[in-house]
Amino acid sequence: MAIQTTITYTPQVFVSKELREISRDFTRPEEMIREAISNSLDAKASQIHIYAYTDMTYGEEELVVEIKDDGTGMTLDDLKLFFDLGRSNKRGNKEAIGEKGHGTKIFYNSSEVIVFTKYLENGEIYKATLKDPFRQLNIAVNRGVDEPPEITIEQLDKADNYLDDLHSGTFIIVRGYDRNNTATFGQEFLTDYIRWFTAWGSIKNQIPKSSIPDCKLFLKGVNKDTYDQIPYGHSFPNECYDFSELRLIDDRRPENHYVRKWVKSAPVIDYPQHKVDVVFYIEGDGAKRIHNEMLKWPGRPKPGRYNGRDQYTVSDRYGIYLCKDFIPIQRKNEEFAEKSEWTKWHAFVNCQAFELTANRATIENTQKKLLNKIIETAQQILLEEILSTDEYFEFAEKAKLEAGRRKAELEKISVKRRVSKARSQLFYNVQRDGKSLQFSEPTSEQAVIWLLAQLLTVWPNIFTWRAIDVNSHFGYDLLIEQPHYLTNNIEHRFVECKYRLTDGEDFNHSLTYLHQIICWETPLNDGDKVSDIQHKVYTFQSNAPNEDSPYRRYYLDDGRPYKVEVIVLKRFLEDCYYLSSR
Repeated sequence: MAIQTTITYTPQVFVSKELREISRDFTRPEEMIREAISNSLDAKASQIHIYAYTDMTYGEEELVVEIKDDGTGMTLDDLKLFFDLGRSNKRGNKEAIGEKGHGTKIFYNSSEVIVFTKYLENGEIYKATLKDPFRQLNIAVNRGVDEPPEITIEQLDKADNYLDDLHSGTFIIVRGYDRNNTATFGQEFLTDYIRWFTAWGSIKNQIPKSSIPDCKLFLKGVNKDTYDQIPYGHSFPNECYDFSELRLIDDRRPENHYVRKWVKSAPVIDYPQHKVDVVFYIEGDGAKRIHNEMLKWPGRPKPGRYNGRDQYTVSDRYGIYLCKDFIPIQRKNEEFAEKSEWTKWHAFVNCQAFELTANRATIENTQKKLLNKIIETAQQILLEEILSTDEYFEFAEKAKLEAGRRKAELEKISVKRRVSKARSQLFYNVQRDGKSLQFSEPTSEQAVIWLLAQLLTVWPNIFTWRAIDVNSHFGYDLLIEQPHYLTNNIEHRFVECKYRLTDGEDFNHSLTYLHQIICWETPLNDGDKVSDIQHKVYTFQSNAPNEDSPYRRYYLDDGRPYKVEVIVLKRFLEDCYYLSSR
């Protein structure tokens, strides 16, 4: 076959669409702060200031976020790369945190971005302005026209006083960020986020011989009037594992304040060029809550302690995280332990071989075989060097004993509560044919089933049917058999028990196959409607006692010849037996 012609083609990129998608891929608005901190640290800043506030300059409340650092600043080319997609001057730099050229694209989710930068080596000052990027990107994409917003770059002799006090640095102003959603820009939330999920909350402070940045970070959230200095490094409680000391803290539950750490490392199995670092703390819940004010406290809020809607539980936050650049990326508890165990862990596994998704949300871009070996290496470290140690075993045994003791305490409280409840209940006595039965008033469906069992034991012929199976967990409660009223052949039907039959009753099955519903009481009146799971509507009907029927009869009628009889047990016993209360 002869080749007639050859065409070469370079794949095209819809830049506007990709910019919009990347800015949206960052699902948590506060991730902008993460990217800004990483850039400031990569620029060797000694001070970082982050300020979030609302502004009414343009007639409506607008979220403004300012980030200022005294790092090396940016050249003109660096400044262009700041706004470019997929281009970065950090590639190949092992000390840099980001290199994909995606992180700062989260800034496009705003109404305006202004960047002032002064470069260290030549003192040149530039101002870049990006107007209405979020709106412009949406318009371009919706029209199918690839017209990304333009950035205006000006060279200045001064930085409008923003950087005049610095030898070098960068000042970023982001207006209208995330459609002015301020929910995650409060001081407490941002402080917690920074110390858990950014380079400032790095676990590197736990790794021996690691270089710690000579830098200070100051934060002022939308609900704060002054800056707070945020300490560097992920925050852990101080170790305390001597039980004689722990009993001085809490003599009843000393293990609740237990804190012990392990720091281990090993080459990745089959990939010796890569290394896994493990920082593993085991902490009792009491130690966690005292150290971390963002944790919800059981019971009523504690005086003087933060109490907000952005708090979380131990199981929401703790466990074991996979990290890159010593920054937690993704929690992977299920790979290492059962829930009853990992809630005591405050642990991290770092590997620089992890490949992250564009928004740094997961490690799933890592080559599968390598990822499995990193996990296997971490599992081996945990099993052989931590979980099998005498120190860990001591805590586990104490925690197990405590769990048993706590369960016994709860059972004791439950007994007291149920005895108190039982004493306050109404008791009944029912008599007939020289027999009697005493019982407490039912308060649940299970109690109705139990009362029915007692009645059938004392008066086996109370109903015309015989129960042959009971199952209150699935389907109908009782399977019964009874002779057909004409042929006398044995028929099998169902009986459903309810505490109170109401028009809002949630029947989790059809009423089609029911023979009877037995309830203790009902507020239903003639003509009220009841629906089953198939949305069939039944009308509640009542008949007064007569010569043929000595008790009040009730039915659910859907218009067919066969009606579902309703036995209102309390009224049935009043009519057919002698029922008294005390």
